[in-house]
Amino acid sequence: MSNVLHILFGTETGNAEDLANRTLEKAKKLGLETTIENVADISVDKLKEYQKVLIVISTWGDGDPPGEATDFCEAIEEGELTDVSHLQYTVLALGDHDYEDFCGCGRKVDEGLAKAGAQKYMDREELDVDFEDAYEAWADRFFKAIKVGEIVPEASPDKEMEKIAASEPIEAIAPKVTPEITGTPAVCSLGPKRLEVFVRGKDTHLWHKAWDGEKWGSWQDLGGSLASDPACVARAPNRIDCFAKGIDSSLWHKTWDGEKWSDWMKGI
Repeated sequence: MSNVLHILFGTETGNAEDLANRTLEKAKKLGLETTIENVADISVDKLKEYQKVLIVISTWGDGDPPGEATDFCEAIEEGELTDVSHLQYTVLALGDHDYEDFCGCGRKVDEGLAKAGAQKYMDREELDVDFEDAYEAWADRFFKAIKVGEIVPEASPDKEMEKIAASEPIEAIAPKVTPEITGTPAVCSLGPKRLEVFVRGKDTHLWHKAWDGEKWGSWQDLGGSLASDPACVARAPNRIDCFAKGIDSSLWHKTWDGEKWSDWMKGI
């Protein structure tokens, strides 16, 4: 089974292809073995040969896939892809908030892959038409989310760094990320020794930091495209609900169930 990062793109105007190629160049600079393909040129069955993929896909019109990507996207949406529990993936979705079904194609592909058993290593990111700053912020998070040991690096002259890379995720050897905060923090507690702090970053994402009674953890990027400060409620022993106004002016909701964060639920 292939053990490289496979970047797949579906595009109508060229933006998704451009971002896919930019991500490819960033991956090469990090020494990661990476391929790139247009989904118009492959069938969904090809995903059964891959271990880790990034799908960069735009939405055309109100929730539709790019014309040449229709067969690939509809096959995933309609459940033709099955038994890909080995597959790790994330989706970078492009859209336009002028349309009601913002990033609809990317969302449907994401949901279809999850139903087929694929495992998400990073939440779906949704970019609006003015995506330059948001893309760069996403790219930083993306490469920190990938475990180098699961993607074969190209030859490096620094053997000690190769040894580290073989056993540590990028986030373990990269500088910790600190968000540029906008607005007022929301604070809640899951117990006498547990404090949760949530803030909206300048990148419009929800950021989270926790105190365990002895020390503060690192900032965790929970994604989103928020237009207001968050409101968060803790329900002991292991449930947190976060709410905020999204950039589409609807109410967004995200939950912690004691083990993992849900995707953002929008328009509730």
